[in-house]
This record gives sequence, structure tokens and C-alpha cells, in this order.
Amino acid sequence: MTKELVRKRIKMLAKVITAQAMFPVLFVVALQMVSTYLFSLLANAVCARYFPNTSLQIGQYSFNFMYPIMAVLLNALVIPLQLGVAEFLQLLVRGRKPPVSGIFYWFSDGEKLRVAFSYFLFSIVLAFVMLPLSDIPYQYINRVVNEVNVDLYEQIQAGAKYITFNKALFNWPLLGLSALLLILGMLVSVRLVPHLYILVDRPQEGAFLAAKRSWEAMRGHTWEYLVFLLSFAGWYFACIATFFIAGIYLSPYLQISTVIFVGYVQSHPIFQQDIKTSAGNGGEGGL
Repeated sequence: MTKELVRKRIKMLAKVITAQAMFPVLFVVALQMVSTYLFSLLANAVCARYFPNTSLQIGQYSFNFMYPIMAVLLNALVIPLQLGVAEFLQLLVRGRKPPVSGIFYWFSDGEKLRVAFSYFLFSIVLAFVMLPLSDIPYQYINRVVNEVNVDLYEQIQAGAKYITFNKALFNWPLLGLSALLLILGMLVSVRLVPHLYILVDRPQEGAFLAAKRSWEAMRGHTWEYLVFLLSFAGWYFACIATFFIAGIYLSPYLQISTVIFVGYVQSHPIFQQDIKTSAGNGGEGGL
């Protein structure tokens, strides 16, 4: 089966599952997204209020080292929810009918909490790995964009006859290095896409071994997964055009598609199951 047919099959199977369990999937996915977003805002607020002067300077890079620390600590509160949602979606894709309440079992079950703690320890290690690959270059590029925008706004307000761009915009070596680090960080993130699903499938092995299995499972599938995400481009534009109303369908559809992709890279039988829609009927349909 070609990679294009693999994408079509995954997306058709995802459409069937999403149609059958739209509201439960939408609920658990939205709950996870909102919780993660709120705790991210809380981490920003805590850093701004209590650690405003905790920036480190490394060459021309300046970054607040307290934010990733606070983000990891606060994220520990939603790790059981993340694991519960991953387990719920994986069981759903495998033809089971898990109760929505099951996503909260990870907060009360002793064995599940031990697994969550294992994932928390892994997230600390991952935060240190991603610091130079994501946080530092992102904060630098964000600072450059803000400086350029402020400088441009001030020139327009002053009625400047000729617009000159901030010199930070032309620091190509540093901007190029930052872009390269962000790409490397993105590739690391892609290799860890199956991590949560492998962990809830084999909780006794712990988060670190699950990360190793995830890394191995994605070998040879990294770019395939990126192309897979790009195949939803029509939906991304639809979200923008509808002020993200289309995201009500896209969020569960994309999450289910990702779970099926994880099953595909692990050669799980779920990907081999028969579905009524043939590979040639429906396709990717532009969206």
C-alpha cells in the first residue's frame, strides 16, 4: 500500500469513528485542550508576577528560564487527564466503548498515578532537552518580531517619510540558527507522537521505555507524519474562514486520525480492519 493510500485509509477510518462518537470525543479533546491552555496561561502569569527578572543571557539569546520550569510543574496537574484521554481515544479506535468518566480514573487509581508520576519525571527530562531546541530560539524570534513591530509602529506614528526596518531583522546567522533549532525540536516532538499511547498501552514499562519505543516506532515515518498533517490543509483554511467553527469537527477528527496513525506505525491490527468505504471512494476530498 502506497503512503498516499495509507493516508486515505487512515482518514476514512477516522471519519467513520468520529461520526460514531463525535460528542464524546469532542468533549474529552476539548477538555484536554482547555485545561492545557489554562495551565499555560497560569504558568505565564506566575512567572510575570513572581519571577519577572529571571532571564539568562547566552550570547544574544535571552530567555526566562523559570517559564519551562513552571510549565512542567503545573502540567503535572493535568498529566492524569492527558493519559486518560489518550487511553479513551485508543480504546475507541480499537472498537471498544470506553466510558467518558474513565478519563478521570487516572486521578484516583494508585497504579495509574504511579504511571503518571513516571511520565512527570520524563517530562522534566524532556523539558531540559527541548529548552535549547524550542524555548530559547522561540523566545528569541518572538523578541525580534516584537522589536520590529514596535519600531515600525513608532515610525508610522511619527510620520516617517521612509520606513527603515529594525537591524535585528537582518541578523541572519542568529535567525537561521534559531530556525534550525526549532526544526530540530519539531522533529523530536514528532518522534514522540506515539509516546502517550504506548505508555497507556504498556503502563508497566514506564514513560522512559515508552519514549524509546515511540522513537523506534516513528523511525522512517517522521516525514510521512508531517505530510499526513499537511493533508489536512483544507481543514486548516476552513477553520480560519469560519472563525474556527470548523474546528469543532476538525479537533476530534484530527485526534482520531493521529491515534490511527500511531496504530499504523506500530502495525496494530486496527489499521487492517475492514471498513465499508473503499480506498477509492471518498479519498481525501480536498479537506
